[in-house]
Amino acid sequence: MNNLKNRLLHNWNAMRWVKLILGGWILVTAIQAADYAFSFFGGFFVITALTDTGCCATGACYSPPATGKSNENLQDVEFEETK
Repeated sequence: MNNLKNRLLHNWNAMRWVKLILGGWILVTAIQAADYAFSFFGGFFVITALTDTGCCATGACYSPPATGKSNENLQDVEFEETK
């Protein structure tokens, strides 16, 4: 429960605000127009903004943050042109 509370209250950036506003606008417009199938998309944007997740909520496309040690294991690569 503490992790969910932390996600809801912290690390709000511009993209989260854009998703929340866009999702809220889509959701309200869809409900006013009685287009409940379209309200799914608005709800999706609102939920992803609130929980700070995206389409890859399972973590399948996670990439770790850079550690600053990017040049340690680089090797020179030789290319050979073939015809």
